[in-house]
Amino acid sequence: MAGIVASIPGRLFFLKSVAFISDQAKSLGADLMASSLPEKGIALGNLLSLEFEKSNPKMAGIVASIPGRLFFLKSVAFISDQAKSLGADLMLKQSILRVENEIH
Repeated sequence: MAGIVASIPGRLFFLKSVAFISDQAKSLGADLMASSLPEKGIALGNLLSLEFEKSNPKMAGIVASIPGRLFFLKSVAFISDQAKSLGADLMLKQSILRVENEIH
């Protein structure tokens, strides 16, 4: 599937031509990739948790939790050739294993 950069359940992020990708779509793809990184992803999750503290305290706790991080990581898939050439799919697998090891 050329052009599909990442997916989460119920949503496919379809970026057909790099020349015509909106800034919002670029930011979303970059955010998903950064959020999947082992250390950076944890830091971003903690920042998101802080954002949720006032508007949705329950979600703040979920986002900051290890099970919440694992759920997020297992919900993302980098499936485009471009993402694979960057090693996003392998990095995601490593991040999942790392979190699973923290749980066990």
